Amino acid sequence: MIDLSKRRYRTICVIEKYRQLYRYSSKEEQLLVSSSVLNFIWNAWSMFWRAYWNVYIAGGYDLTRARVGGVFPRYTIPQSCAYAKSLARGGRYTTGSTIQHYQEPTWGDPELIINVASGLLPHIPSMNYLISFITSYKTELEELQKIRNAYIHINNASVNSLRSLEPLYIFRHDQKLLDILETKRIGSSKICFDSLVDNMVGCLENLS
Repeated sequence: MIDLSKRRYRTICVIEKYRQLYRYSSKEEQLLVSSSVLNFIWNAWSMFWRAYWNVYIAGGYDLTRARVGGVFPRYTIPQSCAYAKSLARGGRYTTGSTIQHYQEPTWGDPELIINVASGLLPHIPSMNYLISFITSYKTELEELQKIRNAYIHINNASVNSLRSLEPLYIFRHDQKLLDILETKRIGSSKICFDSLVDNMVGCLENLS
């Protein structure tokens, strides 16, 4: 059974490990390093939330290592994922149905987290706490998601999507949109990369 306390610890360790790799010596390296590091960090974050829903749907151990019975205790992981996906999208759900790995949604998307939690409210009233908690971290989580997507899918649309973040950060005259990780948020002494990763780690550490 999944133990969320152990999973959280491992997830934070992975994030901290990969953030140490955010170093480059040239502009040519910057794009490769940034996209790789952001992708590994985002995937670790997303897999934590996949595990989180599996615990509350199929059973396991919560962040305090207390036993959780689950909404559908006999469900397999593919069945739990299918149910969580249906809650996230508000669609019809056929009891016991499954999805393949490639059909799974972006588990780390904060809007999806809120939607799944909202769908579980009739079964688990404490999901109200999670909705409120994630909302307090949502803005910077969405920024990290948007920047990660821009680096992974390098095209005009993905890069231009960063323009909505441009007014929030201080760009030097020689910096372009894809240099956003090295800029500083207005009113902050941290570079964007550190600020967004710290927000993610803080979210995991403070989640209860």
